[in-house]
Amino acid sequence: MDFEFARGWSARAQVEMKLVASSKFWDGILAQAPVYAIAGDVQVVYFVGIAYTDAEMAAGVTAKVKRAAQIASERHGVEVRAVVVDARREDSASTIRPPQRRGRRP
Repeated sequence: MDFEFARGWSARAQVEMKLVASSKFWDGILAQAPVYAIAGDVQVVYFVGIAYTDAEMAAGVTAKVKRAAQIASERHGVEVRAVVVDARREDSASTIRPPQRRGRRP
């Protein structure tokens, strides 16, 4: 388990994070995260997948992650909530320039 958050004993959640490209990603969401939650007597575990490529952020992949969380929840009796973080690189806003017009100045 990567993180555990608590507000007293009754409001607790765990967070497990894995790279979508990891060979252990599917084991993490389907088995590891729910087992950690059961061991920690926690009812909710957030499984965070970190995606660095367009392929990892494809709708089919994110839908499969959500479905895996649903399966894990049903199988283990704890609530697994899946989140996919879009970590693809983007151009910095400070380096973006407006298109230049020829012949006229603004």
